[in-house]
Amino acid sequence: MPTTAFVYLMSVATKRYGDIPTGKGDDDGTIFSEFLRESRYPTEQKHVKWEEVRDILEKYKVSKPSRQLRLGHQAYTVQVYPVLQ
Repeated sequence: MPTTAFVYLMSVATKRYGDIPTGKGDDDGTIFSEFLRESRYPTEQKHVKWEEVRDILEKYKVSKPSRQLRLGHQAYTVQVYPVLQ
């Protein structure tokens, strides 16, 4: 991808979602993946807190009834909205 296209897409995303972390392992996808990977661990061994994942889901407008999503002992009904509308 040309650098100019990448810079443009980053500026659009920043306007839409605010500050976007660019450090390795700091992005929302990495945090969410780590949360899923640690889902089988005992609570005291988990590094990613549920509140972080909740904030990510709210940030990308994951809400409204559509599908069951089980996180920990709680089940949530969610509908994922397209990121680029």
